[in-house]
Amino acid sequence: MFTLAELLKALTGNSPEQNSSMVISEAAIDSRLVIPGGLFVALPGERTDGHDHIAEAFQAGAHLALIQHPVGEGIQVIDLRPGKMDSPMILPEPPFCLLVSDTLKALQEV
Repeated sequence: MFTLAELLKALTGNSPEQNSSMVISEAAIDSRLVIPGGLFVALPGERTDGHDHIAEAFQAGAHLALIQHPVGEGIQVIDLRPGKMDSPMILPEPPFCLLVSDTLKALQEV
């Protein structure tokens, strides 16, 4: 388990004070294995792209998803890519996505 603050610190070097104490139960790369309060990491693969399964992960209870390219309409996205972050960072209520340059590298950093 880890907090949103710890996740954001690992990915950006800083974290907002608002809503950053949210606990993330665990991370999963398969939307079928997401548990409530979890983080879904959308990895592009040879046969399927995890980005196609964001809605399923949120329906399973994921609070967050790490993505590396935009996804469907109506999904809230916070852009964490270098030079794209808003300051101050304002976090919406979950579920929402965190847009990074490379989800595999982001997962490794976390």
